[in-house]
Amino acid sequence: MTAPKVILKSVIVAASPEHAFALWIDRIDSWWPKSHSISKDPGTTIILEGHVGGRFFERTSTGRENDFGSVTLFNPPQRLAYDWYLGTDRTRPTEVDVTFAAEGDGTRVTVEHRGADLVGNVWFERCSGFNQAWEAVLPCYTSFVKGN
Repeated sequence: MTAPKVILKSVIVAASPEHAFALWIDRIDSWWPKSHSISKDPGTTIILEGHVGGRFFERTSTGRENDFGSVTLFNPPQRLAYDWYLGTDRTRPTEVDVTFAAEGDGTRVTVEHRGADLVGNVWFERCSGFNQAWEAVLPCYTSFVKGN
């Protein structure tokens, strides 16, 4: 089986697009699994700065900071995009694009993670890991939105 050029994941949450977007940005530390960080430090804090050029990073319990990516598009409450350094590096990032669209009484949150055209074979070598990561991260977000 060949790896897809784009990982596409979608969930529907019981929240308005405005609220769903705000929880993704402002409360990311409350739902992002600490196991999906560079340090794996359970005391780490996950931070996503809500503006173009903003950092997506972790601050460990010892104060060390590790970058995950950098915000490339910030259009609340519809869309957020960022370069993603994990699995590659800051000189050859993959891209994550997250959209928030009203659907019924809730919001469809769609994640597109792409990199085949950006990092070539590295994407195909790591695509399975990226996919597994989103399979773990998105349910954490969905569960968090239910309670907030």
